[in-house]
Amino acid sequence: MALVNAERIAQALNLTEQRVHQLVKEGLPREGRGQYDPVKSMLFYIRYLQNALEKKAVPTLDGGFVGEREERIR
Repeated sequence: MALVNAERIAQALNLTEQRVHQLVKEGLPREGRGQYDPVKSMLFYIRYLQNALEKKAVPTLDGGFVGEREERIR
């Protein structure tokens, strides 16, 4: 499959480009500078969200997780 840029990945995953770059630091696969394989990226993001659900945590904008209790208190 053809490689795409961060803007296209962000659109596909309903994220901002900044969040895509944050996810790269957390392990989102990148084929080259600014080039992403859409299938690998989507698989990574699905696993990322599944892990968040298993932890019963909500992903935050800074890349961390907030537990369900802390989110309710907030």
